[in-house]
Amino acid sequence: MDGAAHDALFLPHPQRPALDFTGLLRDTGPTFASAALAAYPGPVDPAFRRRMDFYARLIPYHEARFGLDTHQPDHLARGLAAIHEAARPG
Repeated sequence: MDGAAHDALFLPHPQRPALDFTGLLRDTGPTFASAALAAYPGPVDPAFRRRMDFYARLIPYHEARFGLDTHQPDHLARGLAAIHEAARPG
């Protein structure tokens, strides 16, 4: 992924607030992310939380790809471990 594509997907973007809230969901958990979302003054459509969850599921793939692209095996390992964990049944 080139820099412009990365920026388009992962930097704060006023037209994709669900993507911005994904970091809160990932880093602080659903309780804090829900509280922050409740305080968010912008529009929240019915699919907002589903988009947050979708973007959050993509994070391990992004981290693995980042590790490959930048030759950082720790990022690659974390991303692959998270992908493996998410694929486990149950």
